[in-house]
Parts: sequence; C-alpha cells; structure tokens
Amino acid sequence: MDYLDNVLVAIKPLLKQYGFKKKNLNWIRETDSTVFIFNIQKSQYSRKVYLNVGIAIKAIAQEPVTVVYKCPIQMRLDHLIGGEALNFEIPLDPVNRSHQFVRLLESNPYGFFTSAGSKADLIDFINTTGTRLVWLSASDYLGIPAR
Repeated sequence: MDYLDNVLVAIKPLLKQYGFKKKNLNWIRETDSTVFIFNIQKSQYSRKVYLNVGIAIKAIAQEPVTVVYKCPIQMRLDHLIGGEALNFEIPLDPVNRSHQFVRLLESNPYGFFTSAGSKADLIDFINTTGTRLVWLSASDYLGIPAR
C-alpha cells in the first residue's frame, strides 16, 4: 500500500465531480480551448509531496498536453495546505490528512477547478495567483506583459 492511497481515494470523487480524469498522479480536465491539470508530485528524496497545477492553451500547444511541466501556465498550491499534510514522514492521522486535501480542493483555489478557460479566466488566474511561471507564448496569446 502506497503512503498516498488514502489521499487518492479521498480526493477522487471530488475531482471526478469537477470533471477531471485521472492519469497516473495527474488529473486532467479539458474545455474547448484549454487543458487543466492537477498533479501530485512525489519527492525523489523523501515521503513529501507537492501540489502542482497547470493550464495549457490549445491554440498555442504544439502537441496534446497531459503533464504540468508542459503547461505554459503553472503554479504550486503547497502554501494553501500546510507543510505537515504534505510531509508523509510526519505521522498524522490518515483520515485527518486526507480531509485536509479534500478541503483544499473543495475551496476551489483561484477558481482553478471550475474555470471555463476563457482568456479572461486565464488572465484573472495569473493576476490573482501572482504566478511567475507563465511562458512567453502564453503572455503573448493573452496580451499580457511577460512575467
């Protein structure tokens, strides 16, 4: 049994409700113009995880995008959940840890999980989050200054 199993079981129904489909540790939702990806990344060196989100814009994508690191708009959500929940080396009650993940997803941070993916939505996401991980191609497409 993997240390993430309880969390994965707990978040699955909510991500499915949002319209995401699971592929490994990526959950993907597509609209006509965008691809939204939520990812749980395992550390190579410890039992810690990172929460990543990415948005791909189909009009500028060279190929279908199924992983966060190929998204021209990216950010981490780690700061919204707290380090203890993400560090599986710290003994926490598995149910409580899972509920922290569920509460984060239920809060729909920055509207990510329900965004329609319009240009206005993407600009709002970038401005609200303050993310600096915006590729030049996305800035140009959205008509915003490069980050």
